[in-house]
Amino acid sequence: NNIFSKFFEQSTVISVDLSDAKATTTLTDRGVEIYKISESVGKTHIGLSDCKVSCNIAFLNRASKGMFHKLMGIAPVEYGSVFLIHNGFRVYPVGDETDDFWGVNRRKQQGYNRYLGTRDLLGCVRVDDDGSVFQEASNREGLVGSPVVDALKSFAMASIRRLEAYVTRVTWMTPEDNEKCL
Repeated sequence: NNIFSKFFEQSTVISVDLSDAKATTTLTDRGVEIYKISESVGKTHIGLSDCKVSCNIAFLNRASKGMFHKLMGIAPVEYGSVFLIHNGFRVYPVGDETDDFWGVNRRKQQGYNRYLGTRDLLGCVRVDDDGSVFQEASNREGLVGSPVVDALKSFAMASIRRLEAYVTRVTWMTPEDNEKCL
């Protein structure tokens, strides 16, 4: 999507690709690559070895929220947060305004300026498999619970924690940085 590619160039974005028991993580801040690492997958993500998983999540500072509203015509909180795409199709209601499938809002309640919530994030987690690893619930309630779904949630939260570590220690330290977009 051209709007998201333009938007991601103006935000702090973490991209993680998981395949062949290796995770490649890239963190970019307004188009500048901060770091790129490749590491072996831990035991918590081992259930995801039979599928391809990627994660692209952007942090929404005040300036990027304003830019999103200007481009899309709605506030980012009304649009959603971190969506789940399974084999090319969106899994509902994951990522909706009132849904906390990933558990980030529960963490945000625990501390001020330490954690990010769904209002601060925009992106998606993409999963491609042969259809046997993840099963979508027939009642539009996301995915059927299983250890692999727990591993997927753990993978997404690990990505969000890395984004949080950069944003809370680097970006939030300079108050005027919250207002800047390039």
